[in-house]
Amino acid sequence: MKLQLKPTIIKLESDWFNVGYYVYLVGIKYKSRKYYYVGMTGDRYHSTARSPFYRMGGHFNRVGSSTENQIIKGIKSVIDNSTPIEILLPQMDITYYAYKVRNYVHGQMQGHKGHRQFAEQVESFLMEKLWERKGEKFVFNKRISMTPQRQAERMGEKIFSDLIKRIK
Repeated sequence: MKLQLKPTIIKLESDWFNVGYYVYLVGIKYKSRKYYYVGMTGDRYHSTARSPFYRMGGHFNRVGSSTENQIIKGIKSVIDNSTPIEILLPQMDITYYAYKVRNYVHGQMQGHKGHRQFAEQVESFLMEKLWERKGEKFVFNKRISMTPQRQAERMGEKIFSDLIKRIK
């Protein structure tokens, strides 16, 4: 096999690094099928939140004991557990749709728990909507972590409406 002297160019967009409380959907297309994962930023154990870029990086951590790599674990459990991930990933189209639902101010710990819980409620709302619309076997998430309250449901409806247009 002849090597090409052509670089793989990855342009990092500046808004990928904006820290905040995000809810995001990962769309994965593999062999004409579409799979989904819903996630959020905002740490349960530390008063911090991440940018979509840093959260995305955690999803592709191949260390088996990692608690961040839900995309790798989802691919293995839902799509294919027998083929090495290094062979599967280049066959997939993966798109992230990240929505900032609350701002994060570095060093400001007040309000973290409420912001994180709001993001978690929106995340849970989106999971339920995706299960209904796309079918549970095509969504990596298997359970919600918080029951959405009214304000989170309103935000979730807006996000879901936008997502459905984008992931057709």
